[in-house]
Amino acid sequence: TALFMKFPVEIAVPSELELKEKFSCYGEISETEIFVESGCAQVVFQRCSDAETAFHSATTNRVFGPETVCFRLRYLSSRSKINDPETAVPGRVEISMPEEERNISRNVEELKENVVQATVSEVPAAENFAASKSNLMEEP
Repeated sequence: TALFMKFPVEIAVPSELELKEKFSCYGEISETEIFVESGCAQVVFQRCSDAETAFHSATTNRVFGPETVCFRLRYLSSRSKINDPETAVPGRVEISMPEEERNISRNVEELKENVVQATVSEVPAAENFAASKSNLMEEP
């Protein structure tokens, strides 16, 4: 799991050594990457829980000072790398899902749509509803 950071233009991106010094207290780091041109960096932790702890601490404690640094968690598969450093949003958690999980999510969404459609089709037609309403209004 990676802790991804996007720095504002006025802040220099820390070096890999600085990132390791700042975040190694949260757990073992497997790699760091710096993207100077886009003002981004990422720290990849061996354990997901360490990355999550680092994320929560970084967003709460402003580890880089008063400037607003955008932090994001990326749940990486063993073969994935950072793919879009320009889209960091403060506090946003991004999950990179393997294809099987995407298919499951897609199936769940389709099931939700089917349930909504079935519920809508079970509602009486508008004219029946209007007639029922007028009958109720006429009763004493």
